[in-house]
Amino acid sequence: MNTQEQITEYITSQPEPKYSDIQELHRIIFEIIPECKSGFLNGKNSESKTVSNPNIGSGRHTIHYAGGKTREILSTWSQCEHNRNFCLYPQYQR
Repeated sequence: MNTQEQITEYITSQPEPKYSDIQELHRIIFEIIPECKSGFLNGKNSESKTVSNPNIGSGRHTIHYAGGKTREILSTWSQCEHNRNFCLYPQYQR
């Protein structure tokens, strides 16, 4: 399953009104920044144990470590489930 399919499956699994809110937010983000990339973290580790809430991210940022290694992370916006609500974490790049 590709990233967009995972995001769609996650959004459609949400009850109303959360489903409509997340769907609209996702649409608005891509209307404003059509070229941004999406990412999805299902919150499970390699043993399928839940270690965090699912997370949808839009946009990417590369972290450059002192040792020369790099790591690409989700940035710009992240939506993560928290109980019956969802949180929106705006992130910025310097």
